[in-house]
Amino acid sequence: MPWPVRATFCREFFMNFAQHLNRIGAFFRRLRRLYRTVEDLRIIVICLAVGGVALLYLDQGRDVVRALVDSANATMSGWTIADDAWPAFGRWAAFLAACVWSGINAWYWSNLLYKTRQAQQQPLWFRYLRRVFGIAPLLGAIAAMWLSARHGLQDAWVGMACFTLAAVLLFAFFVYRTVRFGAQPGVQPFAAIRLERGDWAFIAATVVISVAIFVLLWISGLRTHFAWALGPAALAYGAIGCIIPITSLLIFLVRQQRIPIVLLGGIAFVVFSLFNDNHRVRSLPATADMSARPSLEQALARWEAGRAPNEPMILVAAAGGASRAAYWTGTVLRALDERSNGKFSDHVFAISSVSGGSLGAIGYAAWLADRPMDSEASGKQARLNFVQTFFGKDYLSPAIGGLLFTDLLQRFLPAPLLPDRAISLEEAFEIGWDQLATACKQQPCPAKGRLAGEYTGIWSKSRLQQDDGRWVPIVLANGTYVETGKRIVTAPIRIETDAFEDTHDFYTLAPAPIRASTAVLNSARFTIVSPPGRLVNGQSTSGRIIDGGYFENGGIETVYDLARYLKRTGRTRKIVIIEILNDDTMGPEDLARHTGGQPVPVEPAKAQPRSPILIEVTSIIGGLYHTRGARGVLGAKRVSDTGISGLENAEFHSFDLKPLGNDAYTAMSWVLSLGTLDAMDVTFNVDAGKLDEFLASRHYTPGMEETMTADLRAVIGRATENRRQLDDVLKTLNTDIRPPMLEATIAQKRK
Repeated sequence: MPWPVRATFCREFFMNFAQHLNRIGAFFRRLRRLYRTVEDLRIIVICLAVGGVALLYLDQGRDVVRALVDSANATMSGWTIADDAWPAFGRWAAFLAACVWSGINAWYWSNLLYKTRQAQQQPLWFRYLRRVFGIAPLLGAIAAMWLSARHGLQDAWVGMACFTLAAVLLFAFFVYRTVRFGAQPGVQPFAAIRLERGDWAFIAATVVISVAIFVLLWISGLRTHFAWALGPAALAYGAIGCIIPITSLLIFLVRQQRIPIVLLGGIAFVVFSLFNDNHRVRSLPATADMSARPSLEQALARWEAGRAPNEPMILVAAAGGASRAAYWTGTVLRALDERSNGKFSDHVFAISSVSGGSLGAIGYAAWLADRPMDSEASGKQARLNFVQTFFGKDYLSPAIGGLLFTDLLQRFLPAPLLPDRAISLEEAFEIGWDQLATACKQQPCPAKGRLAGEYTGIWSKSRLQQDDGRWVPIVLANGTYVETGKRIVTAPIRIETDAFEDTHDFYTLAPAPIRASTAVLNSARFTIVSPPGRLVNGQSTSGRIIDGGYFENGGIETVYDLARYLKRTGRTRKIVIIEILNDDTMGPEDLARHTGGQPVPVEPAKAQPRSPILIEVTSIIGGLYHTRGARGVLGAKRVSDTGISGLENAEFHSFDLKPLGNDAYTAMSWVLSLGTLDAMDVTFNVDAGKLDEFLASRHYTPGMEETMTADLRAVIGRATENRRQLDDVLKTLNTDIRPPMLEATIAQKRK
């Protein structure tokens, strides 16, 4: 190619390239101008996006909506409403009000931030953006109802219709209230910005309401009842409506001085975390020497006293999983007690528990502490009420209230001034227990204050401490030590390394007495919902404790330590190991256990249709998260091979929660839907022919009752293996066994 031609080609190429660069530059300049228009709305967009993701993407968010749907279906037959339905409809009304509250704040504060900054009339696209912000919470709620409905529109059409009507009316109101602002003569200084009287009234009202809600969720005791009245869905969206006015007001106040308040807030969040740790593990005044607790050997001697050599010892491992774990653990233990006339609990030496399984185990021990053995044969209804009332309680609402209000504000303060969400959750356990005790009508009743009292006090009148007491199973609540990744066990006996391999005793790291509710949370401090707890020994911090599932989610390693100790000390008594699993997403390979020396399969690899987002980060998080369950599965498989694991005198039984349906699973959350609770209740205690009696207290339409009956009949069909395992355990105990389903089990009116 001749030189002049090449020169012309190069010149044209670079000119075209420069034109393309100019177009790209112009596009990004327009994008930058657009960003400057909505720059002040960053917090609004983030809040609405986080709320939408929590409600639509997370299983826990959808199950919260599922709980609302179930409660309405159980109390509304056509347009007839049951007399006791008003608390459920109050939570529906609170959810609707919270969506409207957050939507109005997003819509109006977008307007205020725009008109006090821009010197021109709002463009049409911005007005519609504000309107979309305003109805976004309602649209998210409608979508969540659809996604959470197990039976299609018949489940949620009334709620969807109400929220759709509210969205239409709210959008119409936004259109009607649109104000066109005329051009202003340049950008005005802060002092000259003129807001209408209605603007100032709106600012004052939203700030006052936000502060009032914050105060209600700050006051001890009141915060729990207030959270229960609203429910988790209303609290989450109500928090969005409170965050928007406070943060928007701060942006408005400092904008003219060009103070980067959002950047400063982010810096404060990071820097103040060095000084504002308010997550100290709660303790009681030191009235007892915790090092004086019995040793494992002393506890074994007390359990063995007066027993025949052929009486088996039962060791239970209760896996973690929030309220799902607590309720399923309580259900399995209740069924075993029910069928053995209460004698099962007398054979349980210890329960190793993790996370929500610790609520089930400690609640079970506290319940037994106030019941003489001779009362167990007639305790059927009392046991049922205990499981349904205490374990079926909504513990998510108080945790959400603490997380999104007091604890969120604390993250931006330079010193620990406000209570954390762990206290909110512990307080909910305590009040839930006291409500159970107050409502008890059949003696003997549980003592009030058990969960608020000192943890080892649960065993103060048991055979562990007194020769004439009944045996109350020891609870070994497993946590994880952040600094080493090793186990921390909170127990009424000393945790010593001659029995518990490579394990910390909680009371060695933090010697002060603690409440029973705190012992539960020592094992249940899972990320976000409950924070890591700071351990204090004297005046110094000795480390931090998090959820026991980080180490191993099944609790089986601690049971194996106990079984190994029994063999090492020459005890030949038969051991029955019971594993209680609550993850209904586990496949058959993960649930398989050794029988007859046969190998068990590994879960097959699953096809991945695409690479996940931010694979370098999400792979690490996902891998660490899934190891919590994988270690439990591995440990259970190894222990179940009793001959090879060195436990020749042991037998292994596993109770696993079955899914509600082919595509319906139970969320790991501190609140459960009514359908989930019913499915657990019928697993052991109801025959398919008695489902009408079980659902007698429901207020379903005929069509809904038929649908729910079919669901529960399928659950009973999948419970065959669990019932066989239960019969095998009872045969091993060789007790005076009651026949199954002797009396009808009635679903409690949980609305």
